Amino acid sequence: MMLSGTEARIRYLTVAFFAQRVLDALVASAEHGDDAGLKPALELAVQELQAATGNPPADYQQGSSRAFSSYEEVRTLDEVGKPDEVRRIIRALERLTKDLDAGMPADRRQFDQAIEFFCHLESRALRNFDQPTETLPRGIHELCKAS
Repeated sequence: MMLSGTEARIRYLTVAFFAQRVLDALVASAEHGDDAGLKPALELAVQELQAATGNPPADYQQGSSRAFSSYEEVRTLDEVGKPDEVRRIIRALERLTKDLDAGMPADRRQFDQAIEFFCHLESRALRNFDQPTETLPRGIHELCKAS
């Protein structure tokens, strides 16, 4: 079953919304010292990125709403960063979480890396939403559902 153009475009918005949610928390903390929503946003980002790269954490709920569960969403992530780049961002997010838990000031470079990555992810998702160019190969949805 092929997705309609609208359904495919909604999936790009899912990624953009996810990226914006993480960005909001990162920027609020980096620029204003507001850490209230940072830890949940970091944990969500780590879980989603690990699941998207095929390494979901042990406590990850498979039935939960995921930011990278469709071809369009995973393709958008792949356009932003190859697996090594995504793993580097995961490590930076994990370090930020540990620093936050320990009450230590976070490394500004890690904030900057994460902000840059999620800005790029959001921009790419919105670009794909505005200009979806690739049509899905026949049968791709069945393959995605099987995984």
